[in-house]
Amino acid sequence: MEPKTPLMSDRAIGTVAGATPAKRKRGKSLSRRTGQDGYMEKSGRWFVVRFWKDIPGQEKRTHVRERVCPISGPGLLSRSERKRKAREIIQASGVDSPEYFKDVVKQDTGVTFREQSEIWLQQLQNRKRKPIRQSYAATIQGALDKWIHSAIGNIPLANVDNLSVKPLIGKMSSSGLKPRTVNKYIEHVKQVVESLKNPNGEPIHNRTSREGGYVIDFKVGQSFGEPQEGFCSTFSLQGMLNRISQFKLLLSVLYFFVRKLLQRVTTPVCLK
Repeated sequence: MEPKTPLMSDRAIGTVAGATPAKRKRGKSLSRRTGQDGYMEKSGRWFVVRFWKDIPGQEKRTHVRERVCPISGPGLLSRSERKRKAREIIQASGVDSPEYFKDVVKQDTGVTFREQSEIWLQQLQNRKRKPIRQSYAATIQGALDKWIHSAIGNIPLANVDNLSVKPLIGKMSSSGLKPRTVNKYIEHVKQVVESLKNPNGEPIHNRTSREGGYVIDFKVGQSFGEPQEGFCSTFSLQGMLNRISQFKLLLSVLYFFVRKLLQRVTTPVCLK
């Protein structure tokens, strides 16, 4: 009696059917983007439009929003007018333009922050003027490995700015690091970025001047959106108290001399 199911041939023994190949992840392409109309919604007293925007150094796009018009009163637009203005806002932002895509998405990545941090740390140890000790270099390396590299290590050095540093500051602050420590680590970030220099010895990516538009200017203890002068100035409550004490001491000294001066002026002169 023949079996209902045919037996496997000798050639099939020991073979496994090929699995379905994993779907290869496609990169970003402007040709696959048809343009955005945005999504209209209410936010407080305003109609706002939300749309996607590519951010330097980030794989995924981010939702951003812009005001269109108030939801009531002067300036209120009709539904069709809101849609037209929303498209104008998106078009004016340039997020769907070939120029923006080339500058932000397809730009030359160059050296990453992690690679430049290794060069920077070696420079600190080998420089002729006040080289750092090996123990301090190990401390810096520990901070880089534990906090900084996991957040921005693979980002191109040219893209390390306010936007890319914000999550790092939030992570360190929420983990319980003191403001002084956070500011010190962010100072390391700035020094790494500015350690890449041109043949003239000037930083290629200046994060102190506001001319380039990529200033890292956060101050721990204040909101991320609030710009400050300079780069991440140290915020210390103890420092503030010390300055107040010095000011009080100065006032006391001034009061003492003024009082002595008034006493000499008002002292009656005895005539013989």
